[in-house]
Amino acid sequence: MSFGYSVGDFVLLVQLANDLRGRFAQAPREYKAITEEVESLIFTLHRIDGLDEKEFDSQQKDGVHKVIQGCQNVLEELSAKLNKLNVIANDSTPD
Repeated sequence: MSFGYSVGDFVLLVQLANDLRGRFAQAPREYKAITEEVESLIFTLHRIDGLDEKEFDSQQKDGVHKVIQGCQNVLEELSAKLNKLNVIANDSTPD
């Protein structure tokens, strides 16, 4: 698996997704849809991680690259918004 991403980049992306999922684990019911979307992104990233880039032509590789980039964009945007708004803390301890 490469698709223009190093293994380290991919690991960091999956870690970000898992961190976001953890931040939503104790969130109110209103955030359930976001939790499910993050879990879908994690599933997608794990599936892509198991692919062999050599089995794809250049058009398919570009498509997979766009999927990875889309996952990354959504995860980074969600993380940035949560950090900016300081909502849904990483732990349940009050400030």
